[in-house]
Amino acid sequence: MKTLSITNRTITLGSTIYQVSNITSVGKHPLKTKYIFKLRFVIICIALIGLGILLVIANPDVILLKWLTGTLAAFIGLGIFERFVRPKKYALSIITNAGSAELIASKNQKFLNKILIKLLKL
Repeated sequence: MKTLSITNRTITLGSTIYQVSNITSVGKHPLKTKYIFKLRFVIICIALIGLGILLVIANPDVILLKWLTGTLAAFIGLGIFERFVRPKKYALSIITNAGSAELIASKNQKFLNKILIKLLKL
């Protein structure tokens, strides 16, 4: 992990140094969460499970259809579970005269708020 050092004139993160006089704004924003089961995949599985249920009702003796429908139901459950369990990440970013950069990404908003308050006091 990179070390963060904040002084009255500079902000140092690892080997990168930002001059406080060049910083035009500082902010915190949410990062896009990457899921293993994409929403499109979950929706397609829901449509396929509806078709699978209809096929199982029409052909109750075919065990393969029951297994495929159950597997699709498990994928749907995992996709929905992942959306509730996976925490959101936030990034602390600074905008300088030269452009913008993300300093730190974290799941802990309180930690980022402490750093943000310290930066705003400079």
